[in-house]
Amino acid sequence: MNIRKMFSKVGEKVRGFFTNKKKILATVAVCATVVAGVTGLQTNKIANATGTPRFNFLPGDAEMLRAAKVTDSNWADPINANIGNRVAFLLYYHNGMVDTVAHNTRVRVDLPIDQSTQLKATSYLWSDKTAYITDTVVDGQIVGLSGGTINVPTNARIQYVSGSTKLFANGSTTGVAIADGITTNSGVNIGDINGCWQYAGYVTFLADIYGESNLVMDKKVAHPGESQWHDEITANPGDSAAYLLGIRNDGNITAGQISVKDILPQYM
Repeated sequence: MNIRKMFSKVGEKVRGFFTNKKKILATVAVCATVVAGVTGLQTNKIANATGTPRFNFLPGDAEMLRAAKVTDSNWADPINANIGNRVAFLLYYHNGMVDTVAHNTRVRVDLPIDQSTQLKATSYLWSDKTAYITDTVVDGQIVGLSGGTINVPTNARIQYVSGSTKLFANGSTTGVAIADGITTNSGVNIGDINGCWQYAGYVTFLADIYGESNLVMDKKVAHPGESQWHDEITANPGDSAAYLLGIRNDGNITAGQISVKDILPQYM
């Protein structure tokens, strides 16, 4: 499916969160100022009184980090993919404290460095007044799974696609390109986020899954003229020896421009 359509479907789901939340909390406001007695919101009212923002903690908040293949329309965690696929990540944010502003809100996603069959990304969300969170947590329970995982059948690596980060602010289905940096230590600044459902949004970016060549060398030795190669032989001073260097690629992509070097021991 077209990536724009995929993001549009997510936007519809985000708007659905707002609508459903209004139905569930049909009181004065659809934020953390709901009436006392709703489970888990007593501490939220206290935070609201102190003017402290708080992210991703209300019933109806989505899982913080999900992924999808760009050919798919479903955001999920985990997902299955193959080497050569391009995937998209979606990071959801929502300041649930009404009448607060989370200044200089930043988002960050750490992509795994090593190759693996389970590529797990870790998300971070924080602002000037809030410590970082890594997941949506409602009443002490993580919504969905922690982080976002891509399962591949063989060892693979994942790499951010430069220039692919977009911000979908205030539940919009139209993304605005923002600076690279979401996969760096400092993350990327998405600005000031007001508190309430209509200001929720998400950040998306693309990544490529690729394989890796894995060259293995096998060295054998023999007396000249022998048909059998050995791991070791017995020789006397003045004898000659023949070496065989075998090279194979145990990886899943072609290795090009291979150079081979062998260093013989002293006195040979």
